Amino acid sequence: MRSRRHHIVALIIFAVKAVTVPDVCSPALKRKEYSFQGNFHHTINEPLEIVWLRNKTPVSMCQSRMACYDYSDIKTSTTITMSGDGSVQYKLIIRNVTDVDETIWSMKYLGLASLRKQEPLFSCKLFVYEYPAPTLVDCPMMLEENTMLNCTCAKNNETEVDLKYSWFQTNGSLINNGGNVLSLPASKQNSGQECRGQTSTGEESVPVVYDPLIIARAKLLDCVLNSTESGLTLICVAQKVYPSANCDFTVGGNNLPLDPVYIHLPRITEPLYYNTQCSVTLTDLTPGYYDIVVSVYPNVTGSDSDKIYSVKDHFIYKIESDEESRHETNVIFNEVIICLTLCLLILIVILHTTILIRRSINNSKQTVPGLMKGKNEVEKKNVDHNFNDVDHIISDKENIETLINLVLAEPDLNEMGPLLKIKQKEMFEKL
Repeated sequence: MRSRRHHIVALIIFAVKAVTVPDVCSPALKRKEYSFQGNFHHTINEPLEIVWLRNKTPVSMCQSRMACYDYSDIKTSTTITMSGDGSVQYKLIIRNVTDVDETIWSMKYLGLASLRKQEPLFSCKLFVYEYPAPTLVDCPMMLEENTMLNCTCAKNNETEVDLKYSWFQTNGSLINNGGNVLSLPASKQNSGQECRGQTSTGEESVPVVYDPLIIARAKLLDCVLNSTESGLTLICVAQKVYPSANCDFTVGGNNLPLDPVYIHLPRITEPLYYNTQCSVTLTDLTPGYYDIVVSVYPNVTGSDSDKIYSVKDHFIYKIESDEESRHETNVIFNEVIICLTLCLLILIVILHTTILIRRSINNSKQTVPGLMKGKNEVEKKNVDHNFNDVDHIISDKENIETLINLVLAEPDLNEMGPLLKIKQKEMFEKL
């Protein structure tokens, strides 16, 4: 079992050693030719000299005259060219890959330039495999989230021996050991699976990664219509969509040639998805009813085929004519007038009732002072006669209580003296 090929382990080892972590090279096959190639800009004001290293052992070098020397012509072939703007093209060929080549390969400055820049110009970790990558069969490269993802890993035509295939997550965790068929719900959280083949003796094939595009239609669509002086503005927000969404607006069954304004923002809590806002303003609308349909869909291919993932919202909006607006204004005005009239009538009734009550109370007050005419008279009979008049005015218990309260409250009535107090006591006894 060649666990040393697990990329994560290799990267962790180099990170612990505080060495610059190299990239991972594309895989190499044993007994095959393999090449490193690329370019960089030579900006250091020193002669261009470079050296190629396998692990830490030099395998070739190139000098300022663009002449390269390979320490073993059988093993490697190195070339380098530089243009006038300082752009350098490089290439190193491994003529026959073996297990010893499974290590870190790097290219660094040599000579005076190395004093200015000691970091590698190029570096990667090479993994060597016995057999070519398997073939993926019936594996869709685009599907919707939460649908079933199915893929079969099969032997490459160049592979002459039987291999046992297994599926792994790209982080190295095992999904299906010994089964060449992958079947699981599609999800953006765990996208990217790797198929590896292995012989009974532990020889491995080049792993192949199956990483389809997982499409997520909008989970929620919210739209708002606002009437402004310039027209009717529609603002829609599609949440948790991938890729970012496009919007179509249809009015009365007709697609409008509109140019929506878009805002695409990754979700804060789920950055693998987007929130897309699209807004548009409809102008020159005549009075009537408008049937408005908003369709939002992820922009996958940029074609109409993306609309199969659309989410829609529907509105019916009415624009009134000037005559309808005036009629509605008149109705509202009449309703206000009626309301004010009713309120005024209620107020008049309340005021009238209040005046009547006050008059009744005043009449009662004016009657009581008449009792004081006999204040200095000696005969008690006359006083009793006056109180009989009061009894005639006050016909029930409630009015008697009111009169007593008035007598107690008014200072001038209190001057009636002890006789009034005696009569007051008699009135209470009647109750």
